[in-house]
Amino acid sequence: MLIYLIGFPGSGKFTTAKEICKTIDAAVISNNLFNNIIFNIVDLRNGNVPVDLWESIFLVRENMLAILEKHHIKSKHYIFTNELIDGDPYDQRIYNSVINFSERMNLDILFVVLHCDTQELVKRIQSEERSKENKIADPDSAMERIKGKKLFVPEGALEFDNSHLSAKEVAKKIVEKIKNKRKRRRKLVGTSITNHVGKERIHG
Repeated sequence: MLIYLIGFPGSGKFTTAKEICKTIDAAVISNNLFNNIIFNIVDLRNGNVPVDLWESIFLVRENMLAILEKHHIKSKHYIFTNELIDGDPYDQRIYNSVINFSERMNLDILFVVLHCDTQELVKRIQSEERSKENKIADPDSAMERIKGKKLFVPEGALEFDNSHLSAKEVAKKIVEKIKNKRKRRRKLVGTSITNHVGKERIHG
């Protein structure tokens, strides 16, 4: 299964992903994993990212998905994190690429959208850990960047307001949802097998 965590900077995507990994066998594919491959080797004056660099990052992402498609570990869950903005063409391409990947792999996706109030976002953005991970750590620029924007919420997504929830609490809810999905799937498979055997006996 793929788990896709969506949220603004500071909403706790990566922290929540790490908490999930403590409970189930999963690997985190953070959005910053792709970005930093490029950002760490170029000079970004004033923090502005040229269009051609975003295209390069998208190609890095596509290559990573191609590698994962060929060499993935079947027993693992894969957790993607991203800030998907509603109506943004680039973000829509990213979303579509993951959807296409999941369809090729025949994997279910659990979308989780993390909402967080502005005051808490500002507080979290200033954390020392974010600076170490080369993430936005300036609350003013982060708030300016998301001003007037809405998160993209995929159909059927789980939504949490985690302003007053710990990453551990959110992770627990997500893992419970995954386990419930597994139980339902096993029940459906069991019912299907029973019905098939029943039909064979009738026709036999």
